Amino acid sequence: MHQRQRGEASLAVRRQLVTTLVRVIRDRGLNQVQAARWLAVDQSRISNLLNNKPNRFSTDTLIDMTARAGITVGINFATLDAQMPGNHAPTEIKHLNIA
Repeated sequence: MHQRQRGEASLAVRRQLVTTLVRVIRDRGLNQVQAARWLAVDQSRISNLLNNKPNRFSTDTLIDMTARAGITVGINFATLDAQMPGNHAPTEIKHLNIA
């Protein structure tokens, strides 16, 4: 996997976490100050969330905020053996779920 692809994969995870947090904040009808208190972050962090700026956050920070919101984050690892260079064997998918 190229460096750029890894960055894109990480950004996709952060985007999903931001989308989830924004939805929860809006569903609860919280303003930025209330959301900041609830999630134990500065109001500017909530502004970044609501303005859809996932690049302003680390994955760790977003996972911690999501946990404070009472949401369990699950991770699904899948390995596609056929995508390995030089491997022409049938695709075998291995999964490890962490919740």
